[in-house]
Amino acid sequence: MCGGDHVGRRRNDKDLIDVLPLVQTREFAFVKGAGGAVDGIVTTADVVGLYEETAGAFLLIGELDRALRSIISSAFTLAEVNALCRPGVAGISSADEMSFGDYQRILENPDKWAKLGWQLDRGTFIKRLDEVRDVRNDVMHFNPDPVPSGTTRKLRELIKIVRRYGAFGK
Repeated sequence: MCGGDHVGRRRNDKDLIDVLPLVQTREFAFVKGAGGAVDGIVTTADVVGLYEETAGAFLLIGELDRALRSIISSAFTLAEVNALCRPGVAGISSADEMSFGDYQRILENPDKWAKLGWQLDRGTFIKRLDEVRDVRNDVMHFNPDPVPSGTTRKLRELIKIVRRYGAFGK
């Protein structure tokens, strides 16, 4: 390991974002406690872990969004989508305008679910999709609370399922 510098925390004068260049070049930085003694260390592994929890969720939600949009736009017409998602209004003019709420409304419909031919429990899938929708809203609206533990794992699992079953329909 390369040498690190001290990151003062007595006055709460450095945020992680401010020391990222230091951690990147030196692989770690020491954290000083109230008494001036080294109280901890921030490593590249810490930064990667934080990235996985926050930005990772953002990227995985985008990947899931693209996969669901592709499956739904291949399986259903815009008229079918609008009948479920935007009845009585101008409606969706392109698959790119669909939201996670739209995916949920379409897939929770028993007839549309049956049309996909997925041998999955629809209720369980919709419940997981609803959880993702909540996380997506928190991430996209910069909720200050951390992403719940296990979120990236759940997102990865759901993406695998969507890819696997989505491929059967092609």
